[in-house]
Amino acid sequence: MDIRVGFATLKDKVFFVSGGNNGGLCIAKHPDTGKEYTIEEAATAPAVRIADVRFQEDSDAATRRIIFPYRRTGGKFGLIPEDELASSFPGAYSYLVDCRSLLESRDKGKRTYEAWYAWGRTQGRDAPGPKLLTKTFSKTPQFFIDHTDRLFCNGYGLFPLRETLFSAGTDLRVIKLILESRVMHYYAKLTAFQIDGDFQCYQKNFIERFSIPALSSDDEESILHLDDDTRETFIASLYAISEADISEILGAKRRLVRVSRMPLHVGAD
Repeated sequence: MDIRVGFATLKDKVFFVSGGNNGGLCIAKHPDTGKEYTIEEAATAPAVRIADVRFQEDSDAATRRIIFPYRRTGGKFGLIPEDELASSFPGAYSYLVDCRSLLESRDKGKRTYEAWYAWGRTQGRDAPGPKLLTKTFSKTPQFFIDHTDRLFCNGYGLFPLRETLFSAGTDLRVIKLILESRVMHYYAKLTAFQIDGDFQCYQKNFIERFSIPALSSDDEESILHLDDDTRETFIASLYAISEADISEILGAKRRLVRVSRMPLHVGAD
């Protein structure tokens, strides 16, 4: 898996807007004055703040968008020139101008950006699906399948490596179930750090050291179709870890990780 960080505007309250379901327009609200603006949907991109997602269906139903002042040219993203932004997207530009002082306060005003309306960092401008999304901190391991190209922040994206003639990819649903298992929780408890509230860290440097074992097609079918208790036992056996060892770390009372209230699907609807 290729693990990537999400985008960082350093002023999300300015760049995030409501979904475009009003004749191709989005709605933005000035963070200080509360004034509403209509923003051209073409000046935005679909985006999700992973910290706000609790269940798989929350991710599936997310409709927020982010003002995206970039365009791809020759495989690279470049900032749209200010005069072009003003002429092509007057609604978005007018809103950003009114928020300019907020944008210029980023990094305490000590950092020079490509332009005052640029995002705070260059990362996370591309997030092609399918992928798994996870929060940076969580009480239990939570991974959400996203079949779209939606951008994300406040967490990490896990992107499957490209399949080859000699290496077929593992079903993303299987990877999700393994990463949400008690084995992963056990691993995080032993290797990652914890913050107040019993929140475990799921940063890239911890996730990338967790390996998915070689799985046969029968193994994958078992993981997908076994009941919760039997699946947990089966996954533990793949890692040669006893239930007693897991329970000693996680607590004697068996606590299954349930993060979705509805079935997952192989592809996008």
